[in-house]
Amino acid sequence: MVKGDRLGTLIRMLDPEDYRYIGTQDSGIEARFRRRRMKIYRRALRGIASDALGSYQAQLSNINAAGAWRRYPRLVGRTASSFVAIGKLWMAGTLFRFRLPVPVDLAAQRDRLEKFLALEAPSA
Repeated sequence: MVKGDRLGTLIRMLDPEDYRYIGTQDSGIEARFRRRRMKIYRRALRGIASDALGSYQAQLSNINAAGAWRRYPRLVGRTASSFVAIGKLWMAGTLFRFRLPVPVDLAAQRDRLEKFLALEAPSA
C-alpha cells in the first residue's frame, strides 16, 4: 500500500462514527472492536515510524554522497518534526482508545508525515 494511503487509512481508524454505529448494535462488540482496531493502529504506526527512520537514513546517505553538509541540520529538524507527529498520532490513538476527546489535528500530522516520507535529498 502506498504510504499516503496507509496514513489516510490510519487516520480513518480514529473516526468515531464507525464505533457509534457498532455501539448502537451491541456495546460489548463495540468495545472489542475498538480494542482490536487500536492494536492494528499501533502496529501500523510503528511501521510508519520505521519508514520514517528509513527515509531519514536514505536522505542522510544522499547528503553524505553529495557532500552537502549544510543540509544536515534541516534534515534533522524535519526528522524530529516527523517523529513529533508520530508521537501526537500515538497520543491521539491512546486517547481515542479510552473514549477521551482527541485535541490533535490529525490531518496536519498526516500531511507532515506524508511530506517527510516523500522527500529525497539531492544526490549531486
